[in-house]
Amino acid sequence: MTKRERLYHFAFLALIAAVLGYGLVTALDFFPGGRFFPVTATAIGLVCCAALGLHLLWGAESGAALDASTQPAEFSYAVLFFCAFGLYIAVVYATGFFPATALALLVFLRLYTRVGLVMTVCVTGATLGGTYLFGILLNISWPRGVLSSLV
Repeated sequence: MTKRERLYHFAFLALIAAVLGYGLVTALDFFPGGRFFPVTATAIGLVCCAALGLHLLWGAESGAALDASTQPAEFSYAVLFFCAFGLYIAVVYATGFFPATALALLVFLRLYTRVGLVMTVCVTGATLGGTYLFGILLNISWPRGVLSSLV
């Protein structure tokens, strides 16, 4: 593995660890019943980041340690989906869970997978309807956006 590849791996790992660390700190402020899963998930993610970091430092010398044969097109798709997920989180913060999820499903199904319009609307409606139903049954409080107070 070249120094440049190792630097890219460390930069991406640091970004993921920062997001998980922020999630862990935020989850510690949750009420006790709702804190268990987010704290556990982020802690496991941070442990995995630490293990991968140690692997990059000491165990990634051989060519087969980390598969560096990833094509640039595969990397660009990964970056595209990572940025799209970040944009989804920002839209959830702004508009709330249901409008952001509807928009994300419509854009993904229509533009990326090129599913027909009727099927896109049906899948989006069924997904949101099922999510809403389970939210009622499980008493889940979905995130409301900052802009939802204006409506």
